[in-house]
Amino acid sequence: MKHKHNLVMLMISILLLAAPLQALASDLPLNTEVNDEKEKEPERMIVTEDAYGFKISYDKNSMYGTTDAKMRPSRGPYDELGNEYALLTLSISYQLIGADVPTQFKEVESILRQRIKPKVVDAMMKYAKAKTTREQELKDKTFDDGVYQIFVGSQPYGDLSFMICKKTVPTKITKEDVYGFKISYDKSSRYSKNHLTIMKGPFGENSTTNLNNRLFIIGIAYEHYDKNISAQYAETAAILKQRMDANTVNAIIKQAKVVTKNSEEGGATAPKLFKTKYYQIQVANGPAGGVEVTVCKNS
Repeated sequence: MKHKHNLVMLMISILLLAAPLQALASDLPLNTEVNDEKEKEPERMIVTEDAYGFKISYDKNSMYGTTDAKMRPSRGPYDELGNEYALLTLSISYQLIGADVPTQFKEVESILRQRIKPKVVDAMMKYAKAKTTREQELKDKTFDDGVYQIFVGSQPYGDLSFMICKKTVPTKITKEDVYGFKISYDKSSRYSKNHLTIMKGPFGENSTTNLNNRLFIIGIAYEHYDKNISAQYAETAAILKQRMDANTVNAIIKQAKVVTKNSEEGGATAPKLFKTKYYQIQVANGPAGGVEVTVCKNS
């Protein structure tokens, strides 16, 4: 009887406990809504840019072209890093989700035909379309139309890239007023008579040179060691002395020689900044060798 009594008391306790819980539950709102709203993608911000004569349009948020095909156009650092660097790179993706390879090919071809000779574009596209899967390798091949050199190729599982470079074909040296400095050089190859590389600024917000108000860069033995480097030092000094005092210019040339010596020995040199009343001048290693002298206007 005692066990039966205990069982009855337990059942009563459960009922007494359940009653307020049931009442509480009845007061709670029942949420039957399912939030299946997808995360919103950022709105497209389409910009059109002149990449050294090639008109490219892309979404500034994703850096892909104007369609969903996933082709990526990328303006190169030719203006600041020298003649051996690209004007423009066009990349076709095989591995991205939603990538539309045939449409990407059409977009690339449309850009190439803006300035490259039709026969060369035809040959490039025929070669590039031999890559049909992302696993496939396409060995680098160079195409030349007399003005541009285009390097086409892809690593296994990599993007297919078209890297467009300008041929450094000397034409005619003329004197130009470069922000108050009279400099004689060939605008096509950007070489002076002593093979200095002259890169006229100012450079934009995506500049790789971390200085403001850049006017121009002088590249000394910029792309390869030049036996005529003494003449390059002298020509650099003559350009700078047009608007800078002799002591500052001599110090700049001295530092340039230090950078050159260290480069020949396989070492790097920390950038050094010189200041005059109106200018700041940075002397540093060139991106592929030699020395770059960056002339900026004081803020």
